[in-house]
Amino acid sequence: MTSLTILIPDELVDLLGSEDAACRHLRRAAVLDLVKRHAISQGRAAELLEMSLWEFQELMAETDVPVVDLTEPELKEGQGSLQKALRNQEP
Repeated sequence: MTSLTILIPDELVDLLGSEDAACRHLRRAAVLDLVKRHAISQGRAAELLEMSLWEFQELMAETDVPVVDLTEPELKEGQGSLQKALRNQEP
């Protein structure tokens, strides 16, 4: 793991409670941003934050990050697959 030193205002550390809390907050914010930008999967994000996928999805919900975030082509592909599966089930 890489150690990174950043300078942040004392007030920000005070607002977050401690240096450790600030580090945790910034790490979570970075990982959530990567997920929002589709740079990493939710599973990888959970691994990076050392939590279960369920816990990570709860964090996403708490921070208003959509758990299901499909692009229009992905949504249409899923819709097509669902329609095909339903047609195959008809007697």
